[in-house]
Amino acid sequence: MSPPPPPSTTIINCCSGFTSTLISFIMKFIIIILFIIMVASTTQAVRINSISRPQSFRSGTAIEVILDCDFSIDDNDEMLVVKWFLNDDSQHIYQWIQSRDYRIYSDKIKPYVDENFFVQDPKTRHRAIRLLNPPAILSGKYTCSVSSLQNEEINSTYLVIYEPARSFEMAAIEDEENDHHDGNDNDDDDGFNITCTAFGIYPEPEIKLLKIKSINETLESYEIESNTTTIISFRSMTNGFYSITLVSHIEQNQSSTTTSMAQSNNELNPSRARLSLKSQPSSSSATTMNQIAEHYECRLSIPNTDYVEVKRLAIQDGWRTKWRSNAASTLSSFSSWSIIPTIIFILFSGMS
Repeated sequence: MSPPPPPSTTIINCCSGFTSTLISFIMKFIIIILFIIMVASTTQAVRINSISRPQSFRSGTAIEVILDCDFSIDDNDEMLVVKWFLNDDSQHIYQWIQSRDYRIYSDKIKPYVDENFFVQDPKTRHRAIRLLNPPAILSGKYTCSVSSLQNEEINSTYLVIYEPARSFEMAAIEDEENDHHDGNDNDDDDGFNITCTAFGIYPEPEIKLLKIKSINETLESYEIESNTTTIISFRSMTNGFYSITLVSHIEQNQSSTTTSMAQSNNELNPSRARLSLKSQPSSSSATTMNQIAEHYECRLSIPNTDYVEVKRLAIQDGWRTKWRSNAASTLSSFSSWSIIPTIIFILFSGMS
């Protein structure tokens, strides 16, 4: 009988066998994972190819609007569901379950939907919504969701049905606080307020006050942000229209350091094209140009639309002095801007 192996040899053989088994298990696991990844990569999951571009229309002009969500799916994909959402509402406004060919619309959009509309692709035939004469209340962010058992994809676009402002005015008002409180006629401490007011507009607008400067025959636009307040109100009792008011206090010695320059030439559009029409002013225009000291512009817009309205005024040098001596305003329109009619209401209070 041969003697038994030493204990150390037995332990080594045992560890060697365990290590080989572990390595074999790890290699098999890696192969399985790689196979799963390869299969998944060759399977076409739900994918949104494109969505309707953002659209904007003036209220009453949009006869039809199509919101399309073009997507691709695999032939073996199951439980395909298409949903549309409006703004941040978690409740969908439209749903199509492909397997049952079942569609449902929310009460908000159903009166305006063409339920007979469909696209030619049988796999995606009810992916889109056709709205007929949509009202302004259907404005907003539209999100398309396409889901299956494999995955889900979403994409968004905008539809804005806007109502232009019923009224838009710009005015300059003498600052009452600095008007003859100390009996001093010095204009250096005087300032004035510019107000821009619009009402009867939808959806929520934006408004800016700009100061226009001519530098080396080039017009530059500066947005006035300091000492400027904007108030927006929504009145559901007047068909859901917005009102907006901007008030800015302009100091007599206000310099460009209190303003911020527009970031690009696009900030001047459409003003730049209009202001540049007369590159060679007449002698009368040149005289007026020399008299004009400050030019201001109120710009009213609605986000995600091409709607822009502009009001401008120009203030002659020394207009406050003339107002005090003659009790009359010399606020006037710059002649080279006269191609766009501007109605300026000037209200002065605190006259002694």
